[in-house]
Amino acid sequence: MKRRADADGIVKRALIPIAVSLGLWGGLFIASMHIPVTENPAVYRFLMNAVHVLLFSVIGFGGALIVYPMMYFRGAGLPERTIGAMVTPLAFIIKEVYRVCEFFTIGESLYYAFSSMILLLVFGQAGLLAVSEMICRYIDARKRGAHTPVVTPLPVAGIVFSLVWLYVLLIWGLGVHWFYIYQEGYKLLFR
Repeated sequence: MKRRADADGIVKRALIPIAVSLGLWGGLFIASMHIPVTENPAVYRFLMNAVHVLLFSVIGFGGALIVYPMMYFRGAGLPERTIGAMVTPLAFIIKEVYRVCEFFTIGESLYYAFSSMILLLVFGQAGLLAVSEMICRYIDARKRGAHTPVVTPLPVAGIVFSLVWLYVLLIWGLGVHWFYIYQEGYKLLFR
């Protein structure tokens, strides 16, 4: 009986929020592939842009804005929330690595996972999840009337970590320095 309760608990607190995010991503991905070409190019461009903005919003922010809060308020622990929030971005990364396997070797395709776009998605999640944690704590404390600390060292460290990587990958020399490091690594590995 306890196993049944545990299984029901994990479905409610973790699998449903993850399925919502993956379902949104999958639905928007399919929609982006099947937008009919209309005779009006302006309508087609509008539809494509709208669907892709939503698609990349779910990939980039869905974990922190959808999955993490749902799991938090359903009683999931920090490791569960963190892993659950990363499922959709990781599914996107796996899809992208698989996609580039059509053109490159497996080694080169896996190396693609160290490109600035992929790393920004992963490291950006650290900051977004930290912000989401603090927002969830604030809402929870207000609901319960408790004096729960909202700003603690772990979320602050997540935000700092994320900002450091944002600087390294995008701002440092307008991102050119990371690109050179990435290219030099590629030359060393795949001569």
